Amino acid sequence: MKIVTANGKQKLTISKREWKAMGRQAQWMNAYETVDIGPVPNGEECAQVGSDKYDSSALNKIEVRVYIGQLQRMFPDIPTGCRFVMTRNEHDFGTYYEAGVKFLPSDEEEDPNMDYAYDVQNNAPENWDSQAIEELERQGYFKFIPRKMA
Repeated sequence: MKIVTANGKQKLTISKREWKAMGRQAQWMNAYETVDIGPVPNGEECAQVGSDKYDSSALNKIEVRVYIGQLQRMFPDIPTGCRFVMTRNEHDFGTYYEAGVKFLPSDEEEDPNMDYAYDVQNNAPENWDSQAIEELERQGYFKFIPRKMA
């Protein structure tokens, strides 16, 4: 933060990093940010909000919990300022849930928490892994949501 004098007037200048830090300290904003990953791996079918099979989001919650488990297996070195979460989203046809990475952003030039969250998003899997498939089968998920064969 610095005061600049020009033409007899004083002007306060502040960097974006300083502004964010002040906002967090004053609790103007939620300190955590969330990167949405999706409800299931990119190449898999998911419960569609508003459809007959949706069943008040029960299937959606099952798939998101299993997906979070798979992401935790794929990206095990979770930084201290990150965690996997189930996010709730409102839609015209109802509420749906997705997996996400909630992280505490750093004021540093290199932000390992943000890097981790976007690494998960950018490298999300295309298909369920074998452990996720077994878990979904145990819960009867595939009776309602057909699986595309990889």
